[in-house]
Amino acid sequence: MATVTITRPVPLVIAMWQFRAELKERSLLAAFDILVATLPDRYKIIWDRSEIVRRDAPALTGMLASFEWSTEYLDGLFVAASRHKLTDEAE
Repeated sequence: MATVTITRPVPLVIAMWQFRAELKERSLLAAFDILVATLPDRYKIIWDRSEIVRRDAPALTGMLASFEWSTEYLDGLFVAASRHKLTDEAE
């Protein structure tokens, strides 16, 4: 029988808590928080109060350049983050 690989599409929007949970799993949350702390106050407020993270947000793209992440890495982060659920139920 042939093996079928199912590729999950990259979500355009994820919840902020999902994004932060995935950063935590990758041991990147503290570094990301330090980066956010260096932003101008206006952007810090926006980031701290946002409930969602958009994959195509220019501010996110600019901040992530500091980490030297490839587009593929960021896509993988969004896919993995979208799997975080509020319950322990499997997908």
